[in-house]
Amino acid sequence: MIGAIPIYAMQTMNLPASICEEIDKLCRNFLWGSIDGSKRLALVPWKVINCSKEFRGLGFKDTKLTDKAFLMKLPWNNAKDKEALWVRVLGSRYKVNEEPVPIPVTKANSSCF
Repeated sequence: MIGAIPIYAMQTMNLPASICEEIDKLCRNFLWGSIDGSKRLALVPWKVINCSKEFRGLGFKDTKLTDKAFLMKLPWNNAKDKEALWVRVLGSRYKVNEEPVPIPVTKANSSCF
């Protein structure tokens, strides 16, 4: 999949909208065969291509929505499994309170988590 490269970054940080738009633009250019900035005619609207294969799309994912989904995965797993090792390590390191969805506290030594 073309959009697989930024997946790692999406799992740990909120990508800016401009980066997400640029990734989508690169995917569109690759799909339509644009070379050296010359535009080619798009045969199918991008919204149709973003649809799943069940709905006759190509299964491309919207980068911004994928980023949000990955960011929501961390608090969901935190709330679901309090005894997991990574939850305990991050909780002790960053002094996360006992809320199901942790309230972020911005400090100089804070990470993206």
